[in-house]
Amino acid sequence: MARPTPSAPLHATQQRPILLLGAGELGLALLHHLTTHPSFSPTLHPVTLALRPSTFTDPNRAADLASYRAIHPAVSFLGLDIADAATTVEVLAAKFGEGGYGTIIHANGMTLPPGSQRKLTEAVLLYAAAEEGDSGKKRGVRYLPWQFGVDYDILGPRNAGDGLFSEAYGVRELLRSPQNQGTVEWLVVSCGIFTSFLFEEIWGVVTTTPEKQIRVRALGSWEDGITATTAGDIARVTAELVLEPHGYVKEWRENKVYIAGETLTYAQLVDTVQRVTAREVLRDQVWDRATTAREVQNASADQKKIWQYRAVFGGGEGVSWPVEETWNQKRGWVMEGIEGWLTKNLGKFSMK
Repeated sequence: MARPTPSAPLHATQQRPILLLGAGELGLALLHHLTTHPSFSPTLHPVTLALRPSTFTDPNRAADLASYRAIHPAVSFLGLDIADAATTVEVLAAKFGEGGYGTIIHANGMTLPPGSQRKLTEAVLLYAAAEEGDSGKKRGVRYLPWQFGVDYDILGPRNAGDGLFSEAYGVRELLRSPQNQGTVEWLVVSCGIFTSFLFEEIWGVVTTTPEKQIRVRALGSWEDGITATTAGDIARVTAELVLEPHGYVKEWRENKVYIAGETLTYAQLVDTVQRVTAREVLRDQVWDRATTAREVQNASADQKKIWQYRAVFGGGEGVSWPVEETWNQKRGWVMEGIEGWLTKNLGKFSMK
């Protein structure tokens, strides 16, 4: 894989600790790829994993904690609950200061209550503005917000999901605002949908009937595109962007990279599922834009959010991009496509 020409000096943030927030699918993949990256050093940039304080006292989470510790002995832990009202912007910034973190990665935003992403971003900015080294000079802070997904710039503040991602869009606006220019270096990794989520029963795109018949629904239309990337590949790219010793200056300056495991239409998804399972796949209904917009307005409280997500991904904008134009493709990175992932995970979705 291509790496930057070693002409720039080691970035100052790469000689300081890394804070990782979240231990879900992406968070754990990041923990693995950060600590196994060729440039990782437990001395130069030890990794701290932030977890809810209850994780450390709940006996039902003991096995989880043990598995986190097993990933790398140099990983440390921090009890932190972003969603707690008592965890204010100032409290968060103080926690960051205690750790002296040079890079902060947010990897658990999907399940947090509204306002959490902005609160965390404001805390990062407050911390970065006050961060000084022994010389009295700003030491620099890098930040990867919870923006692993669609292109919020294209979606805008009022998107097909009835403003589902307006907070995410607002985070970018906050980071770009004139008063915050130069306060923090930030980067977004746009990856489309997580490949695993594409096959979750709750998502409703690839499902099985009680008779074990496989059916696929389309969001928007059968010719609408979808970009999907595995959590492992997202984490692998992110670790490279964070830890490569000579830095990806252009990427951090431009604040955004696009990656993809695969981009395909829903019609092509049917063909792929059929090829991997060696079974006939039913082309089920199309949840077109009118349908998803209607369901967003009429869905029950417990179903509204999933319909908002479906409306965005079926909206036809900001959810797919050509693989040949991606950061990974231009550097010759081999990423896992739908067929490869599905072949390895077939049993999880009752499609055997």
